[in-house]
Order: sequence, then C-alpha cells, then structure tokens
Amino acid sequence: MLLIDDILLFPIYGVVWLGRKLHDAAQEERASEAEAITAELSELYMMLATGKITEAEFDRQEKELLDRLEEIEKRDTHIEDEPDKQPGESEAVFDAREKELLGRLEKIEELSAANENKKNEQTVDRELDIDQE
Repeated sequence: MLLIDDILLFPIYGVVWLGRKLHDAAQEERASEAEAITAELSELYMMLATGKITEAEFDRQEKELLDRLEEIEKRDTHIEDEPDKQPGESEAVFDAREKELLGRLEKIEELSAANENKKNEQTVDRELDIDQE
C-alpha cells in the first residue's frame, strides 16, 4: 500500500520539492542583495574616511542605501517562515550582519584616525623643515 501511495503522490511531492527549491533560491537572492548593499555601505564609509566624497554626498548615498536595505527587510518580514526554521533565526542573522558592520565601521574609524595622525605628522614635519631653512 505504501508503494502505491508513493507512486500516486509523487507528482505532488515533486511540486512541493520544486516550490521549496524556488523559495530557497529567492531567499538566497534577497540575502545576496542585502550583502551587496552592506558592501556598498562599507565602501561609502571608506570613501568618506579617505576624503574622496563630501559629507553631503555621503549622507545622500547612505540614505539611499539604507532605504533599499530597509525595503528588503520589510519584504522579508512579509514572507512566511519556513516550517523547519528555528524561532529567532532571522534575528540572529540580522544581529550577525549588524555585528559585522559595526566591526567594519570600527576599522574604518581606526583607519581614519591613523590617516589624520599621519596628516598631522606630515604638517609638523613640513613646519620643522620650513623653520630649519
């Protein structure tokens, strides 16, 4: 009897399997889109720290990227959770991303401070060279 059930229900199982695969592919695409936006944010912070863009340009681009990221998060909250998904899993993923971004921001701030110190040292060296002449 089980063999007959399996044979008769195989098309339904196939459609369910296909639906799960499509759902997984869509989630991966959304995740990669969010990762691309966070990478763009990191680049934007680095450009600001190195002085390649102005504060106004930074604010405009940051707002645009954060709005896109917020839109992705809103889309994700409207999608039903997978049946085998652990409670709180999406929050853990978000927390991990937030921690990664904060770590990157700290590195950028350190690089910015180091760059500022280097500029100050160069200014002092120039002033000493001028005084010696």
